[in-house]
Amino acid sequence: MCCHLSSCRPSGFLSWMASWLTFPICPILSAPLAAISVIRAVRSGSAYAMTRSALLSPFVIVTMCVTARTAAEYSHGQAVWHAMPRCCSREQAASTPIGWSIDPKTRLDVSRDWPDGHQRYTWRVSNRVARGLVKLFGPQKGSWRGSLPGKEQAGRAFRTGRDAEPADLAAFPELAGVFGHRALMRLNQPIGVTDVVLGPVMTNDAGSRLRIADFYGLTLIGTGEQFFIVVDPSTNLGVARYGDPSR
Repeated sequence: MCCHLSSCRPSGFLSWMASWLTFPICPILSAPLAAISVIRAVRSGSAYAMTRSALLSPFVIVTMCVTARTAAEYSHGQAVWHAMPRCCSREQAASTPIGWSIDPKTRLDVSRDWPDGHQRYTWRVSNRVARGLVKLFGPQKGSWRGSLPGKEQAGRAFRTGRDAEPADLAAFPELAGVFGHRALMRLNQPIGVTDVVLGPVMTNDAGSRLRIADFYGLTLIGTGEQFFIVVDPSTNLGVARYGDPSR
């Protein structure tokens, strides 16, 4: 029995098990443990140990499962693009620009959830698989395939557009809570004379006007290059959004 245990110890079973236990919490810590398991398995000369350490490691099994899941989601038009934060804290991540609601290259809806533990690895794998599927087979069904304006293009379009009216928000109820029907523009008059209201203006708390403009057959609604929604005129539905409506 002792001989059996001593012969198994160099095969890397403990480091292999440790790599599985640490993977859900910290894949970075799991990686060297998985590598140690492979090295010990090779040194032991055991075919079983090498198969276990190489093919049954969390990085192989999890990668295969994530690949299969992403492929299934893509085939049903449900795959998403995971926006990976470039900073170390939730507070820093929240201060970064929101950007597009869809990934401009793959046209997948962007998920803005914060990755925890193993998601830092699995989400990157999912993004790579989704990008590969889009390159091979094109955007998944239901994705917007038309053109998207750049920030500068949207800004120029809004400068020649018009101010939005309450009726323009009928298809975008999420904007109603940010933009109000407010009469903000007044003329300075002598004391005793009532201020003259020039007209209703849809603005957010930052004072930015909500405007509407045309862009090569598309409709843009927003405040400028910092925030705009791309609207498909054929359905009057927003197909993509850039920025934050409060900006």
